[in-house]
Amino acid sequence: MVVNLYSSITISLSQFLTGVVGAFTIGVGAIPMMLPIDQSKREILIYLMQGPVWALFSTHLNFKATASHCLRSLLGTWLASAFGCFYYFLVQLMCGGTVDNYQREAAIAFVIPTTFVIALTHQSSGCKLREVIGFEAAASSFFTPVALFLDKPYEEALVNSIMESYGIIVSLATIVFLEIFGLLPTRTSSPIKDFDLAAADFFDRLSTSIVSGNKQAATLDAAQAKFEEAVAKASASTKSPKIRSMLWRMASFLYSLRKSIAEGCYPESIVRRLWKPSTADLLDLRCAIRRGLLSDDEADPSNIVDVKERAAALKTSFREASLKLKDTVHCSDELVTMEEIARYNFAEESVLHFSYIVTEYITAKNEEMAKLGRSGKGVHSLIVVQWFNDFVDFLVHWWKEPFFESNGMTTWEKLIYPAKLTLTATLTSTVILLWGRAQPFLMSHVFWGFIAALFCMLPNTGATLSKVTRRIAGTVCALVLAVICIFANPFNKAAFFVELLIVAFIGKLGSTFPLIGYGGPVFVLTWVIVAFQPSVSMIQPEEDTLWGIGWRMALTLVGVTMTSVLSLLVFPVLASLQLKDVSQDTLKEQAKYVVEAIRQLALLADDKGAIIRDSREELGESLSRNSTTRASLQSDAYTEVVVFGQWIMSGKDKRILEAQRTLDALARSTVCAYGASVTCGIEIEQPATSAMLKPVAHHLSELATALERSSAELQLCLSGDSGNDVDAIEDDVHLAMLRCRDGFNESREMLISKFREGSVPFNEVVDSGGSILYHAVYALNIFTEEWNSLEAFLAGRKSTSNFDSDPASEVSPVSSSIGSWVIRQ
Repeated sequence: MVVNLYSSITISLSQFLTGVVGAFTIGVGAIPMMLPIDQSKREILIYLMQGPVWALFSTHLNFKATASHCLRSLLGTWLASAFGCFYYFLVQLMCGGTVDNYQREAAIAFVIPTTFVIALTHQSSGCKLREVIGFEAAASSFFTPVALFLDKPYEEALVNSIMESYGIIVSLATIVFLEIFGLLPTRTSSPIKDFDLAAADFFDRLSTSIVSGNKQAATLDAAQAKFEEAVAKASASTKSPKIRSMLWRMASFLYSLRKSIAEGCYPESIVRRLWKPSTADLLDLRCAIRRGLLSDDEADPSNIVDVKERAAALKTSFREASLKLKDTVHCSDELVTMEEIARYNFAEESVLHFSYIVTEYITAKNEEMAKLGRSGKGVHSLIVVQWFNDFVDFLVHWWKEPFFESNGMTTWEKLIYPAKLTLTATLTSTVILLWGRAQPFLMSHVFWGFIAALFCMLPNTGATLSKVTRRIAGTVCALVLAVICIFANPFNKAAFFVELLIVAFIGKLGSTFPLIGYGGPVFVLTWVIVAFQPSVSMIQPEEDTLWGIGWRMALTLVGVTMTSVLSLLVFPVLASLQLKDVSQDTLKEQAKYVVEAIRQLALLADDKGAIIRDSREELGESLSRNSTTRASLQSDAYTEVVVFGQWIMSGKDKRILEAQRTLDALARSTVCAYGASVTCGIEIEQPATSAMLKPVAHHLSELATALERSSAELQLCLSGDSGNDVDAIEDDVHLAMLRCRDGFNESREMLISKFREGSVPFNEVVDSGGSILYHAVYALNIFTEEWNSLEAFLAGRKSTSNFDSDPASEVSPVSSSIGSWVIRQ
């Protein structure tokens, strides 16, 4: 099979502009390197490259991101440089007061406490200091006068800080200029608006395909993929837990509708007698939902009223169509199976429940927008006034924040990563300095070995290895290109400046592709150091330049090797184990909420005054947070699998990694099952409670107990130290659900029998919550089906090939085992 690489590579305008603007700022940052400076001023020349380097890392085509990075870096540069000079002064006094007696290794040990404080400013530390101090700038500026200087620590610290600031200010000034004149690419809509559009489109596709089965599978899958991406971005962007929860609840009912459609087409009788009579009202509801989701007028309540009215009209048409179907069901000449009616009714309820949540979501979104409008942001005509107000708001918010973010971690867990960074900085600088004593030529290169080690240390081993790989790849590519450029245009400043612009464009453009990422800036950084600097500012013979290329590669390898070893051996944190823990917590949370909802429903049958606890918002927030955490760990966990294989991962750990997509699907089913059960508990009343709920209450209690036991056994299976699979997990959940369905069928048949005799007012049972109970039982059945499938896979009783499947095959024909519940009036 031939793959056209060019057809798979697309470059957006934003990516292209990132390369262009990056090349411009790097070129301006490199201007001091072009100036004719005395070659004897090594303490100045060696730090001139900080201009283009910091312009490289500070330029982003986003004003807030650039401004935040630049301001934090400027503060970190000067603050850390001042502290570094102060520590140099103290250590020098302790060593006799002369530069010759200064002990760099002793200074590194002496500043360990301050190094730890600097480590707290890393973006992954969870400490509030990270929001005001740039870690990279602080670390490089602090260690320059403490241990990594050449001959004159004070002068070198000053020049280093000036050049870093110059590169940072060039980037900031460029982005400010582009922002003022509206030349930066801007989003045409917010993530919430993108979600609204994706939700409206997905619902349109689903509602028009209810009776089509999987004939439109490709179209539905494309709409679902777009919707899933929109949900993830909207959930990450909103600060409102209430809205975040509603995003998940809306998604759960759309996915339920998708599962119903995936079970196949309906008989012609259902299409003609149930679907067609309600299509006009369904079309009206679709239009009302789209209009409500996409409306920009948050002060207009008519959109919400319209959705409610259209939903009520659709519900009426559903009931009327069911009433007309009543006699047909029992006619011998045109028999309609109860199973198909059951599935169609579930699709109806999914549509209606989605419309109900849409009205709640629109209300909550409008309230949030009104709250933002009252804050006064965006009303000033002067953009500088807006920036000042944003800055003041940030300072007030930052001051009120706790020192460490509240993420459920213990104090020790929060301090592990800064401790690892401190140890990495201390050991790496010590080793490289000792090597530099034996090879004096290395002293002008030790800084870059230190930086390679420190900047590649990330919170978990998988993330560290990913960054190390990109660092090595970027370095190797730059070294190869450097050799070519040195031989092609030796000491030609004009040629090298043009080459710098080209290299900068390629590196910044490459950084916009996830596969390259960090490797792009490293490519530019390395080329500037090994090719541009010795050919333009610190002129060196070709032989010395080539030796410098070799030493640069050696020091990079030493630095990243030390980082990789320390990440794995010192306070090791493996992404695969983190993913396992978070996944286990997710399963435990899902089972806990569903068990709670089932028991509440069961108790309601005997206790009419039972209080129903509604935690739909908390459940949506919890599952959204867990899903985001799991998504952030998957790539790092895969890296660990590739590098270490079975050495660090058991079969259970690997299965957890493979099951992430289905964990997300189970989470959506959890939201649907919990929401349907709670809604039923809130709305059901007599006579539906006695006629329909009470006969299945005992079976619901058994289902809750079986699910609780299954969850505990699964937790024991996954957390066991043994690598053996636990195959003894009984299939109690499946059996309990079967009994619950049988009990529901029996009560249904009894009700239909009494209805035929005229002894029970069937319509009153339906209106008082019978249809809602049906929807809850169906939703619980879907949840238990997915739970059983996932449980069997994680326990090692089901192969991967049978586990990962398309949406259509993930859904078993649950309606055939539930039976029917014909909604009539």
